[in-house]
Amino acid sequence: MEKNVCAICRSNDLAKREYIDINFQNYDYFKDTKVIYCKSCGFGESYPKMKYNDIYDFYKKVYRAKGSQYYIDFNNLNPSGIERSKAQFELGVKYLKSSINENDSFIDIGPGDGSSFEIAKLYFNNLIAIELSSECANAYRKEFGAITYESIFDVNVANVKIILSSHCFEHFYLQDLVEYLELVKNKMSLDTILIIEVPNDDSRMDITHFDSPHFSFFTRKSIEILFNKLGFEILFCDTCDHETVSYVANVKKNINGEKKNLIQKLKGSPLYIYLRSFYISLLKGLTLNSKYLDKLKQYELKTYEYSGDRVCLRMVVKLKN
Repeated sequence: MEKNVCAICRSNDLAKREYIDINFQNYDYFKDTKVIYCKSCGFGESYPKMKYNDIYDFYKKVYRAKGSQYYIDFNNLNPSGIERSKAQFELGVKYLKSSINENDSFIDIGPGDGSSFEIAKLYFNNLIAIELSSECANAYRKEFGAITYESIFDVNVANVKIILSSHCFEHFYLQDLVEYLELVKNKMSLDTILIIEVPNDDSRMDITHFDSPHFSFFTRKSIEILFNKLGFEILFCDTCDHETVSYVANVKKNINGEKKNLIQKLKGSPLYIYLRSFYISLLKGLTLNSKYLDKLKQYELKTYEYSGDRVCLRMVVKLKN
């Protein structure tokens, strides 16, 4: 946000909420963070901004570390988001002006476990990853024959047909994202489409937010305004996946069930009488943490329905003529 004005829609009707960190509570990266959001378009951004050295340190040492929810064993790559990637591709290829040929290239900005490449290789011979880690680069080359660049600025190929950014742009501060998208535009022709997916994270909604490690929080309205301003033509934009409210309700139900199970176990302990007050205070303060994150997997529904108020925003854009 710029001096109490929304950087996207220029409204001065802003509000503040707590930044909910359920993934990295053992670190100080998000300790004093808040979310400043716009009541008009819904865009939010974490504040204060993390120093760039700390951002680099976090993603280099913590984000993919063993024990993290986001850990990936790149020595034994096991793509787990293939259904999501398939849905993204099935949507995106509908908006291509021409068919994909053998010289065309596919770029994924932040491929994660490589799920997109499992689908993209059915369409493309030339697969390109944008990723800092040499460990990732080696895995992508070995498993998919993909070439990795540290920056999209370094990519020097013609005929880029599809660029994908799935759950990447929420890890940028808005100013940095705007600058990055200008680099992306330089790699696009009028025949290139850009497929984007980010969380549908509206701070105006009365739900439990799961923020870390995101810096930007988009709504459908705010992301449409942003991409229009940046010179993109929006071909498709809608929410997708399961409904936000039902998802949050299922999470709360799951956590409450875990609390009850833990209480029963504790009551069987001979020390329960003496430590009862400690246990009660512990349970009252129990929040989502790494112990419970695996439990959430059962609620990661494998459907990709559109419209309504669902947990993700999916877009297909191209350069304006």
